[in-house]
Amino acid sequence: PTGSIADLWGRKFSFILSSIVNGIGFMIYASAEGFLGFVLAEIVIALGATLTSGALKAWLVDSLHFYNWNGELVNIFRLEGRMINLARLLGGVIGAYLGVRDLSIPFAVAGIGYWFLAILSYSIMKEEYFQRCKGKKFITDIKQIAQESIVYGFQNNIIFLIITVTIIFTLGFQSMNMYWQPHYSVFLSSNKQLGYIWAGIILFSMAGNELVKFLWKHKLPCAKKYLLLGLGVGITMILAGFFSTFILSLGAFFTHEIIRGIYQPYTNSVLQENIPCKRRATIDSFVSMMKTGAAGIGLVLGGFISEQFSIKIAWIISGLMIIVFLSLALFLGRKRNKKGLSF
Repeated sequence: PTGSIADLWGRKFSFILSSIVNGIGFMIYASAEGFLGFVLAEIVIALGATLTSGALKAWLVDSLHFYNWNGELVNIFRLEGRMINLARLLGGVIGAYLGVRDLSIPFAVAGIGYWFLAILSYSIMKEEYFQRCKGKKFITDIKQIAQESIVYGFQNNIIFLIITVTIIFTLGFQSMNMYWQPHYSVFLSSNKQLGYIWAGIILFSMAGNELVKFLWKHKLPCAKKYLLLGLGVGITMILAGFFSTFILSLGAFFTHEIIRGIYQPYTNSVLQENIPCKRRATIDSFVSMMKTGAAGIGLVLGGFISEQFSIKIAWIISGLMIIVFLSLALFLGRKRNKKGLSF
């Protein structure tokens, strides 16, 4: 996990480097003329994403603590979700408008935007509390802090719970992420109408962002809250695949987006509340790494089921998988009681 770079050399340094690398990746996209160019661009952007992973949230949370902020993190991450969804909506509209002229233009604009972000971050991000590692054993230091953080993550019950839930949810989500367009396009007269569904995804996800505060304030144990989320998202995924009527299926699909809108800021808040400062970026990055690995497996699994059977069957199996795997994982997790922590 590249979050160890942020924990050793500074979260600001890692985030600025990420913005520079992402800008290069999108410029490669803009100038690419074939598939290999797109592959190279994705590799570079993936590196940029890993440098951001963990670094930005670690900088945010530790900066808040440094300035004696006493609020609830869930309100911060609820606002983050709202802003991200608004940006997705605005970016989709702008990107579509620019792409009408030339499909390379949105990528070039994104690349320039990332470089502007690097300059802006250098100017306004403050990190007075951070003491940068001055040793010359760079690779050794990264390896050590990564190993210590991974061990801590598996030993701490709450973080282990988050890793487990993240893997299970991400495995199941991929069939919904990738196949809603081909599934619903058969009901529509034009592919342009898919844009309305995309807007609905964002709006219902934003609704979930607003509802997360109710889950956060409830006194149920963390594991039971995740069980409720898992049951909710699993059942709505099953219904989205089961219903043959467009309206009913789409209604279930949008309901699953509401629950996902609750899940992400809640998970961010629980994770950041339980990570020690010195390992914050590395552990967050490790959780992200587990999520990305699960996404890769979920893409292959969902694609195989969709190809062999149908998209509807893939959605139903994915929903069942979340319910069964999560229930089993939480049952086994009750036996974990190290360091006095409890699910």
